Amino acid sequence: MVHEQQLTEKLRPTSLKHIILLDRIRKSMGEGTIEQNLIFAGKAGIGKTSLMKLLVIGEDYLYINASEERGIDTVRDKIMEYCATYSTKGVNQSKYVLLDEFDGATPVFYQAFRAASEKYPHVKFVATCNYINKLPDPIKSRFLVLDFDPKNSDEEDELYSKYSKRIKMLSAKLGIEWENDDVLLLFVKMNFPDLRSIVRKLQDFRDSSIGMITMDNIKTLNYTFNDIFDLAIAKNPDPQNTYKVVMTDYANKVDDVFLSLGSEFCDWIIENHEPLVKFIPKITMHTVNYQFLKTQIIDPPLALLGLIYEIQLVIKG
Repeated sequence: MVHEQQLTEKLRPTSLKHIILLDRIRKSMGEGTIEQNLIFAGKAGIGKTSLMKLLVIGEDYLYINASEERGIDTVRDKIMEYCATYSTKGVNQSKYVLLDEFDGATPVFYQAFRAASEKYPHVKFVATCNYINKLPDPIKSRFLVLDFDPKNSDEEDELYSKYSKRIKMLSAKLGIEWENDDVLLLFVKMNFPDLRSIVRKLQDFRDSSIGMITMDNIKTLNYTFNDIFDLAIAKNPDPQNTYKVVMTDYANKVDDVFLSLGSEFCDWIIENHEPLVKFIPKITMHTVNYQFLKTQIIDPPLALLGLIYEIQLVIKG
């Protein structure tokens, strides 16, 4: 059996030539040299971290996951200490600090980072984030922001094509065939633009010993969020557990979960929990309201958390 991590490794690019990027992003990167501070913004699984790491192969760099090491001590004890020394490549060579999930840091982290970025001009900072609007304006102003998300239907089609070619290549290595190109394209679209999720679904087929993927296979594969559905209708919900699940497991999937709650949740209730059907009108109204709220606030996962809490209150009565 080929494990998910191994499948992901098969897709992990080892050079700029092999990474899947929009032509717009590739053009912005030029020869792949880092001339200024950069932020790669966009949805999870779209290639931000992979590109960031490819850019510093062979260079002197420090990697920080800012959503995990998010306090002021990280800036003082790791970042500033690293920045205070010359590069191992030579006195006149640049050093690089990689800040993954930069939008998950704390306000004190950003304050300390601002001071560090001003003090060490020989250090270039490259960051990734899912929600660029969560970053304070004084921080964003120190970076060139590159948006990895498709901006229009032409860019979506561009990535559909590139993803499909890559998945088809990987499928061949795994001994998996596709009924036709329409089936492959639908498979890609169902988790677009998260390439990691697409690979996980391909792993599901591989583990099921399916050698030919057909339209019927696609329809039977589970793409819903049944676990969060169960959380929403819990009879005795634990607010702390709800917060942990939503903010930890789904912070990077807010748009997908909202879409599922809007399109699948009510059908799921009708099929599996008939006594709760009477609550569907209220659930629908709350979903609409929180969908709008999501577009108005800095931290979209909080809108999802609020909606789940609201549904729990409706169900509880």
